[in-house]
Amino acid sequence: MGRGRRIRWGCEAGVNRLVGGIAQYPDKYFVVVTGPATPAEYDPHRENARAIAEWMRNEWLEGYEGDNVVVYDLYNVLTSNAEGEGDACRRTRTIRT
Repeated sequence: MGRGRRIRWGCEAGVNRLVGGIAQYPDKYFVVVTGPATPAEYDPHRENARAIAEWMRNEWLEGYEGDNVVVYDLYNVLTSNAEGEGDACRRTRTIRT
């Protein structure tokens, strides 16, 4: 396993531990914001950061049964990768009203 993958795995493991805490408060709404884009000359680990943000937005909550969390991808907002669609910026669990 390469160094970059080990870094991503460690971050994913840490973020996965948040789910237990979030699940304990179903009456609270959590907003998770991923990191913004950084120029390559300032961040040699930029690819890891993007991979983690994409994992959080697309896969992290797949098995989560609650409806009290949203992942907001700040990178997509700041770089206009959203292509005018909100779904590219956030992954939302249905909110109970």
